[in-house]
Amino acid sequence: MKLSRIAAAVTTAALAPAVLIASPAFAAGPEGPAVGQQPSATTPDESAPDQAEEDRKTILAIIAEPMASEYMKEAGRKAIADGPQAMRRFIEVDQHRIRIDDYRVAIARLANDAGPILKDGIRQIFNDPQTLEQLRHFYEVTQYELRDQDNRVLIAQLIDGGGPELVKAGRAALAGTAEDRVEFLKVGQHEARAKDKAAEEKAAEEKAAEEKAAEEKAAEEKAAKEKAAKEKEAEDHEETGAGDDGAGEETGSGSSSGTGAAATGNGSLGVQGDHGATLAATGTGDSTSLVAGGAGAVLLGAGGLLLAARLRRPGARG
Repeated sequence: MKLSRIAAAVTTAALAPAVLIASPAFAAGPEGPAVGQQPSATTPDESAPDQAEEDRKTILAIIAEPMASEYMKEAGRKAIADGPQAMRRFIEVDQHRIRIDDYRVAIARLANDAGPILKDGIRQIFNDPQTLEQLRHFYEVTQYELRDQDNRVLIAQLIDGGGPELVKAGRAALAGTAEDRVEFLKVGQHEARAKDKAAEEKAAEEKAAEEKAAEEKAAEEKAAKEKAAKEKEAEDHEETGAGDDGAGEETGSGSSSGTGAAATGNGSLGVQGDHGATLAATGTGDSTSLVAGGAGAVLLGAGGLLLAARLRRPGARG
């Protein structure tokens, strides 16, 4: 009996430290619950349902994110349906693997409207292995930096040789923020181009009006010159006609005086004068015959005068 009791006492002493270490009171440390207040072994563990509910809420938040793909949403819903272990695995493992795939797909889609600089950055992403954090940083930060560099190059190309308004707006965008450059490319450049086009059209209209006015003025000057030339030509023609008429009148006057001289005698002389004139008229018609005829008429007239004087003398014979 004594040996049995000694063996039991030794066994109890040997197991005591192990029991104390494994007990909740020992695990809690000096601030743990007092002896007699530890939960009994038959009390159910309420932490498992609470953890499952927290995991379910976490998964719902993950699949509600804007970046969550359809594949991510389907996997999250399936984990919730499969229970606590599936939800825990989704949170700790699956979601990270799916996120990497989602970011790679999203980055690949950036190339659709990317410039040369951004496309080069995308190629580097797929050529080198990337962690989830690296992919996230590229998508959320780096892509916008590279895109802004492309926008700067594009704006510089647009304003090269552009109109005044386009150049002015483009330079302001280059000096501004990345958002200013995006706004210029989307809206500002088109507004500036419209202003330049309106100014060009107005200048073209003014130029056309000036050219038309110049043409009308030239036509008026040409018509005035032609009118002045015609008026001068008419005046010169009138002056030439007046000179010809005066010469004719002078010639006629000379003929009349000659005839009058022949007609200053008495009646017999007048007959002779007429006869002389008739003789002159019946001649060859040249100027010599006319002169000769006139001279004869004058001589006959003088003889007639002498004969008349003799007849009027007293005692004159017949």
